[in-house]
Amino acid sequence: LKQWLSIQKKLNNINVIQELDRDILAQNYADLTLEYLGSLDSFKLVLKQHNFKLEQNYNRPNETTPNYYIYSGY
Repeated sequence: LKQWLSIQKKLNNINVIQELDRDILAQNYADLTLEYLGSLDSFKLVLKQHNFKLEQNYNRPNETTPNYYIYSGY
């Protein structure tokens, strides 16, 4: 929980993120829904500047909305 709160605080301080909802919080991951300003490429760049990495999740092919992983510490 402590690690999640730290990550959540960092994400909340990224000004292009308009909304951040935590759908699931598990021991080793959180499932998030978020809205951001700009293109996907510009969002990836902003995340990288804040030591996060965004990668598409190809393990959910039946999803209608693209699904991504956000990794901390990059």
